[in-house]
This record gives sequence, structure tokens and C-alpha cells, in this order.
Amino acid sequence: MTRLQLDPDDVLLEPDDDTEDTEPFGEAAHPALEAHFALTMEIGRLYMLRDEAPDGLDDAVRACLEQISMADEVAFQMADLVDLMGRLPSHKGYHQLAIILEKRGDLDRAIRLCEQARAQGWTGDWTKRIERMEKRAAKSRVRIGG
Repeated sequence: MTRLQLDPDDVLLEPDDDTEDTEPFGEAAHPALEAHFALTMEIGRLYMLRDEAPDGLDDAVRACLEQISMADEVAFQMADLVDLMGRLPSHKGYHQLAIILEKRGDLDRAIRLCEQARAQGWTGDWTKRIERMEKRAAKSRVRIGG
């Protein structure tokens, strides 16, 4: 199989000489968007290091909650993206915190969190997650009840 060879000059786009904008879309990103994307990276880093740092998992949870707290504003700022794609992208904070809560066995909170993410329109397998956790919660209630 032959690999496609690309010349970097064919791929990289040079800015127009007549523009002074240095931002990718010609204007500065909204602070909430900048924070959202920075937290996406931070959540991934903190979760990956959760077993190595004493408060690693707690720090990851705090970062998830911080990102979730600005989800409405970020969704509003992504209106052009929604117009283009037809939906919001995925949301690392919602996704990672749902995983953490589910692993802790806090299924009711994890379900509510997934319902919130789905209601806000963030892309994800929210319905599938909710259904899976509802089944687990129901089984758990049956075992506890008798």
C-alpha cells in the first residue's frame, strides 16, 4: 500500500498579508470558550494522573464541575458552530464526571448529570448511558430490597 505524501506547503494556510488578525477566525475567542477548551485539556491531564497525585481524582472532579458551570455560556458562544454542524460538540466535563460518578456507584447523580448534558444539547451517548445506569440502579434496588 502506498502512503500519500503531502508537502507541508500544500497543507498549511498562510494568513492574508492585508489582515492583522492573529486569531483563527479573525477575532479573539470569547473568554468562556478559551476557559472551556483549556479545561478540556486539564480534565484529561488530571484524570490521567488521578492515581499518581494525592488529590488527583478530586482535582479532576473540580475541573469537571468548573467546566460544567460555564456550559450554558459556552453553548451560547458556540451558536455559529451549532448552525454549521447542527449540534454542539461533546463536553469533556460532563462526560468525565459521568464516568467518575458511575464508577463510584453514584448512579442517580450520574443519570441526572447525563440528562442535563443531553438537555443542553451536548453531543454524547447520553441516552445509552442513562439507560445502562437505570438498569444497574434497578438491579441494585432489587438486591437491596430483597
